[in-house]
Amino acid sequence: MSAGGTGPGPLEAAIAALTTAAQATRDRRLQTAIFELAGACAAHQRAPTAAAETALRAKARLLGETATLVADQPAADAMARVLAALDAPPPAATAPTSPLGDPVSPPPAPTPGVAPGGLKPAPDFFDEPPRPTLAQPPAPPTTADAPAPRRSLTPEADTTPLSDPAPTTATPSAGTADLGAEPAASPLVLVIDDDRDIGQTLAFWLRGAGFRVLIEESGSLGVRRAREERPALIVCALRLSSAPGELVVVGLRRDPATAPIPIVATTADPGSVGPEHPVDAVIAKPIDGRTLVGVVRRLMTSPALRGMRDEG
Repeated sequence: MSAGGTGPGPLEAAIAALTTAAQATRDRRLQTAIFELAGACAAHQRAPTAAAETALRAKARLLGETATLVADQPAADAMARVLAALDAPPPAATAPTSPLGDPVSPPPAPTPGVAPGGLKPAPDFFDEPPRPTLAQPPAPPTTADAPAPRRSLTPEADTTPLSDPAPTTATPSAGTADLGAEPAASPLVLVIDDDRDIGQTLAFWLRGAGFRVLIEESGSLGVRRAREERPALIVCALRLSSAPGELVVVGLRRDPATAPIPIVATTADPGSVGPEHPVDAVIAKPIDGRTLVGVVRRLMTSPALRGMRDEG
C-alpha cells in the first residue's frame, strides 16, 4: 500500500501490470524476463538499496529488449511503469489533522518531577529513608575459584605426555552454503545456440534442474568444447549462423571422442529432421522448460541408449 493508505503504490501497481502481461503472453522468453523483473521489484521493496535498484533497472532493460523483439506492447508498458515508479519522487509527509481539518500540534514534552496536570507529586511519608549498608567481608575462595596448581618444569616431576589437539574440519552449515554454486558432481550439459537469449534461457532451466551448463554460440567452438569437456549431453540448434547444425551433429558423431554423447536437437521445424540428422531427440521451438528438462533426464538415465552408444 502507499504511504497514505489509499491504494497501491507505483511499484506495486507496476508489479500487478507485470503479472497481467505474463498471463497474457505465451512466449517463454518473455515470461522468464517478466518473472525476473517482478522478483527484482519485490527485492527492491524489501530492501531499497542502490544495488537492488541497479539490478532492477538491468532486468527492466532486458524485458524491454525482449518485448521489442516479440512485439509485445503490454510487457513494454509494464516495464515503462516500473521505471516510472523508480524515478517518481517519494511522497511528502503530511501533518496530522483533527476531524474538522485543523492542524494538530504535538503534545508538549513532560517536565521531570511534574505530574501531567502541572502539579508536583506529593511525597509519600510512609517511605522510610534508605538505610546504610554495611560492608560485607569477602567470601572465602571456593574450589572453582582457587588457582590451578603449577606444573613442574622438570620431566621427573611431570611425565604426562603433551599432545597437540586433534585437527578439526569445519563443516559449512546449510545457511552459509553458496546457493548459486553448481555441484561439482552434477552432469554437464553443453548448449550450442547462436541466439544468446535462447542459450541463456535454456541454461537457466537446466541449472534450476541441477545440471552444470556450458554455452557456445558457434558450431565450431561447440565441437571443440565437446571434445575438451566431454559433457554428459549436448543440446544443439539445427539453425546456426556460423555453420549448419546438421554439419555440427555429423561432426560430433564421426569423432570417436564425442560419438557416444546423446544429442538433443532444437528446431522451429521438427518435421524436417530426418535420418541425415543423427540425433537422439528433437524439441520444437519455442521450447518449453519442462519438456527440455524431461527429455534431458530421460536420455541420461536410459540404459538402452547408453549401451547403444558404447557399442558404437
